[in-house]
Amino acid sequence: MVLLMKASEVMRSPAVSVAPNCRVIDAVRLLMETNRRGLPVVDSSGILVGIVSESDFLRRVELGTAPADRPWFDQASGLTKLISGAAS
Repeated sequence: MVLLMKASEVMRSPAVSVAPNCRVIDAVRLLMETNRRGLPVVDSSGILVGIVSESDFLRRVELGTAPADRPWFDQASGLTKLISGAAS
């Protein structure tokens, strides 16, 4: 069952990441070349400092494409409650 799967069973390997000072165009190119939807951003010590995704590049305030609200958050919150209830 999908709810019981581990992240290691669905993750893509090897990991592809970018540095915090990576140019946006280079991150976009890497997303396209590796057919990924998101990239971890790691510092020089390999510590995760953030994540950039396709939607970060598509949904931009400066372009007038930022969503007005976060309906996905309400859906995700409901899903989390549903999963938590199913696990008990």
